[in-house]
Amino acid sequence: ECFLSAQDGVKAVFVDWQDNRWSLNFKNVLALEALSPEGEDIAELTISQDDDWIGEISETLEEEAGNSKSYCFISAWSNLCVLKLIADSVSVTPLD
Repeated sequence: ECFLSAQDGVKAVFVDWQDNRWSLNFKNVLALEALSPEGEDIAELTISQDDDWIGEISETLEEEAGNSKSYCFISAWSNLCVLKLIADSVSVTPLD
């Protein structure tokens, strides 16, 4: 549905296959990469601590990634990662 970025993190709001609205709030975001995720049908969200991208971003920013994980939203139609974040944590909240 939408993605909002602020100083304290990134918020992703989406509607699931049962028409329930959810908010995912990512904290301490180090990086974000987006390929037009708005309106995209998301098949899954993958979470990894072993993603090479974490090391690349940490090195580029000259900042320790600590316990950060990569979060990747996979498109249902193209099977591509349309939104990828590196963040410390995520909390999930129902909106309905």
